[in-house]
Amino acid sequence: MGGRTVALLRFLLRATKWMHRDGYAVLASRLRGLQMDLGSSFQTELQRGEVESSLTITRCIYHDIFSAEGKPQLAFTSCCSQDKVWFEHPAPHVEAAISQFF
Repeated sequence: MGGRTVALLRFLLRATKWMHRDGYAVLASRLRGLQMDLGSSFQTELQRGEVESSLTITRCIYHDIFSAEGKPQLAFTSCCSQDKVWFEHPAPHVEAAISQFF
């Protein structure tokens, strides 16, 4: 994403957060949206609870391709780093974290 797109997306995400009273529900629904966006090229597991939710990606097409080329670390820079913008600046009293395991 280019700088303009990121700036616009961050503005829209902050506006959404401001309009909704339940910041946790908004953030948890973003996980479901991300899962849907990833589609069938990924294997994911969404766990949504009352106070904690997580999306675990167990297979990533980008990781598979870059690993086959001997550069698995490129998956994080080309894909994961782009998706993290959805979870920046969570609502007050809500934490968001991205873990990288490969």
